[in-house]
Amino acid sequence: NYRPISNLSTISKIIERAALKRLQPYISQHPNFALFQSAYREGHSTVNK
Repeated sequence: NYRPISNLSTISKIIERAALKRLQPYISQHPNFALFQSAYREGHSTVNK
């Protein structure tokens, strides 16, 4: 009996990094996001609030 190997976490990490690569330049050029917006901002996390 072998358990199947799941690659879902690996696939989601790849998709997240691709989204981050595309979103970071846009967010840095368009400061319309709220100051408390932490997602996809370099140097920010939910702990910084």
